[in-house]
Amino acid sequence: MTYILAALAVIPAIIVMLYIRGIDKIEKEPWKLLFSILLLGALSVIPIMIAELIVDIPISIFPEGSLIHGFLQAFVCAAFVEESFKMMVLWLRTWKHKEFNYVFDGVVYAVFASMGFALVENILYVFQMGITTGILRAVTSIPGHMIFGVFMGMYYGLAKREALLRNESGRKRYMILTWLVPVMLHGIYDFCLMVNSWVMLLIGIVYYIVLVIYAFRKLSRIRKEDAPLPQETPVPPYPPYPGYPQNPVYPQNPAYPQNPTYPQNPGYPQNPVYPQNPAYPQNPTYPQNPAYPQNPVYPQNPVTPQSPVYPQNPVTPQSPAYPQNPPVPPAQDPADPADPR
Repeated sequence: MTYILAALAVIPAIIVMLYIRGIDKIEKEPWKLLFSILLLGALSVIPIMIAELIVDIPISIFPEGSLIHGFLQAFVCAAFVEESFKMMVLWLRTWKHKEFNYVFDGVVYAVFASMGFALVENILYVFQMGITTGILRAVTSIPGHMIFGVFMGMYYGLAKREALLRNESGRKRYMILTWLVPVMLHGIYDFCLMVNSWVMLLIGIVYYIVLVIYAFRKLSRIRKEDAPLPQETPVPPYPPYPGYPQNPVYPQNPAYPQNPTYPQNPGYPQNPVYPQNPAYPQNPTYPQNPAYPQNPVYPQNPVTPQSPVYPQNPVTPQSPAYPQNPPVPPAQDPADPADPR
């Protein structure tokens, strides 16, 4: 089931992109550039969703299903926001690109930018609402975004042509149509679907059929009348300030005769060849200095006799050992009978 829903969401956009690139017979655009536009268109879903949430706040005060609510939802919340961001992707990525050299290239670029957004939007709707929604969107919304891209790219290519021709008014006019026509076509389509009325629904179906037929006829005509864009013309010079005469054109200097051809300097004789300096004799060979005798060998200093060996000091005999004083007998007590005194 998931694969069926994915196929319903993706295959219609792939068929549209292959068809638009296939009918570009003169010079097909490189896949690398187209994939980058497709990717930027897919990424534009993020700012578009944010902007729609902001714009939807004041619109929600009106009763849902009423004409004013449906009008604002269709023309402001859906058409204005979505087509503005798709045009921004288109201009930022391709305006100055070197491959943008045919008017029909603008149609191819615009359809790929629209398919990038429609592819992501279709995946979200199909996986939320099922197979029936996928089938209905495959034959309504996807071709519808292609048609809005065709008109955007047609005027975008013409704006590029006028810019290269330095036609500023033409460039501005076609750039306004590049944004305004897809917004109006997209707004009418959504308005017929958002109003709860069978009459508006029938009007929307008729409008869609007429729009598809007219868009394919316009697409075939653009492809047949496609022509290369002109080369960028240089900026014209500024006109002179009014009231002042231009600088007068002075006559050129008269053609004075060229400098007369003076005779060449007479051939003076070359400098005389003076004789070379006479070969003076080399310096005479003087005899070498006579061999003077070497310094005479003087006798060595006489050997001075050593100092005589004097006898050592005589050994002084030691002092004789004098007898010690005799011991003094101790004094005897007179009362002692043994005392001889």
